[in-house]
Amino acid sequence: MNETERYVEDVMHRIAPGFPGRHRIEADLRSHLAERVAAGEDPSSAVARMGPPAEVARGFLESTEPPLARPADRLGGFLFDVGLGALAIASITLLAVVAVGSYSSVRLSDWPLPLAVALALGAVIAFVLVILYFPVLETLFGQTAGKRVFGTYVARETGERVGFWTAVVRRIPFMFDIWPIDAVFVLFTARRQRAFDLAARTIVIAGGRRTGRPWGIVALLWLAAIGLGALAGYLGSG
Repeated sequence: MNETERYVEDVMHRIAPGFPGRHRIEADLRSHLAERVAAGEDPSSAVARMGPPAEVARGFLESTEPPLARPADRLGGFLFDVGLGALAIASITLLAVVAVGSYSSVRLSDWPLPLAVALALGAVIAFVLVILYFPVLETLFGQTAGKRVFGTYVARETGERVGFWTAVVRRIPFMFDIWPIDAVFVLFTARRQRAFDLAARTIVIAGGRRTGRPWGIVALLWLAAIGLGALAGYLGSG
């Protein structure tokens, strides 16, 4: 990869995924650089004259106001993600109930080591996924699975990509079960921001294509989670 390509990639990486006009920004940036090189300027000099990648990205973004995601789409994405987590936990619980069922009359100390390790590892993985799911996916892709289904993305107020700790800050209400209070702010803020969106200086934008019938997918997800959870409860009580 040559210097010009690295520079373009660096600038574009700083712009939030799903931000409207990304392709136009990249085309304009390439055009500016190509014109300078075609005029006889050295690629290194052309890149240097453009300025630091962060400043260039902000310069392109300043003239664009992205469309904000609708509250209904934000709610749908959240319900999808929570339902996905519920389905994963219900599945792990069901597997644990089935695996432990045949050893219910055996002392814990006599359980096979592989089974004990697998159950402990499953619990740890579930806990880690619950904690890291939102921050990791929003940092890497700008969206979670639920946001992808409803065509929304997370971005900084400037339109830049969110960082890991920024994504963590906007998730604090969900870690401490104060999200209903946090969510109410969406109805009263100019850019439909939750309280911790304001703290993290982030917005949720409509920047992607919705998947088919997203609310139908949410309903099926929750039905599956409830069904597996009920089955696990039935088998466990028996």
